[in-house]
Amino acid sequence: MRTLALTALAAVLLAAPAAAASWSRSGETTGPNGRTVTTEVSGACADGRCERDAVKTGPEGKTWTSESESVRTAPGTIERTTTKTGPNGREVTRRGTRTITR
Repeated sequence: MRTLALTALAAVLLAAPAAAASWSRSGETTGPNGRTVTTEVSGACADGRCERDAVKTGPEGKTWTSESESVRTAPGTIERTTTKTGPNGREVTRRGTRTITR
C-alpha cells in the first residue's frame, strides 16, 4: 500500500505543473475489541508540491496527527518532510529525499 501511495505521489510531482488538485477521505475502523478509530485525511497538490494532513481519533478521544509536505526539487527528485504528533503531544519529524529514474 505504501509503495502504491509513493508511486502515485511521484507521478503527481513529476508531471508538468498543472492546476491545483485536492482530495479528502474519511473512515471508521472498529477492531475485534469493539473499539473504534476515526480517520480524516486531506491533501492538495500544485506546481510540484503536495501537502497531506491526517487526524486519527481513537478511544477516549485521543488523537494522532500527521502533516506531510513533498516538493519536487529537481527533475526526478522529491524531498519529503513528515511530522507526526501523538496524543501525549510528542512530535517526531522525518525528512528524506527520493530520486526516481526512468
